[in-house]
Amino acid sequence: MTKFTLFTACLFSFNVLLAQVNLEKELASGNSLEVKEGMTLVYGANYYGNEFDINFHIKSLNHQVVFDYDGTGGRDNSGTIIMAEKALEMARAQDNYYHDGGKKNLENQTTIWVSKLVFNKLVSQGEVSISTDGGASQVRLMDGVIQHDFPITNVENAETNISCIYAATADEKVKYWVSLNEDNPIILRMEMGWSIWLKEVKMDK
Repeated sequence: MTKFTLFTACLFSFNVLLAQVNLEKELASGNSLEVKEGMTLVYGANYYGNEFDINFHIKSLNHQVVFDYDGTGGRDNSGTIIMAEKALEMARAQDNYYHDGGKKNLENQTTIWVSKLVFNKLVSQGEVSISTDGGASQVRLMDGVIQHDFPITNVENAETNISCIYAATADEKVKYWVSLNEDNPIILRMEMGWSIWLKEVKMDK
């Protein structure tokens, strides 16, 4: 099977599985978060009692995702993340580390986003295995449920509830809220001892 044919088959399978839960109907029941170039995602973070914000400035959504980030934590770090197309499609591992700053090219990991594979399994099966530590270990998110009440401040500076899918490990030590957007399934909130959550979306001037 050619690479093109395999890729096409994967997309077909992805769409069929999503149809089983009537994603279109669920999206019509709430608000989808549309991520665009030139947008800044403002996240709050609580790193074991140290609270600060991280700003993610979206630069490109063309095949790969590119964003700059800067934080207001103790080190006030900044950097650039580039996520390859194959990572956005298939990665099960995440790089959740921003404390060193600098530039990272993620070929087999995602960050802030989950891959379409992970999103697909969460929506169609309600569970998925994922690595929160770059691939060193795996956890299993289970009992995925679609919600329509994740609160953020939108680009019009108004409070808005966003649709998402929530899933957690059996012991609830790891929890994910993922935007119900198959094109850009960003993480709205993540808890794993420390936590990060989307507070505000705004357009860069």
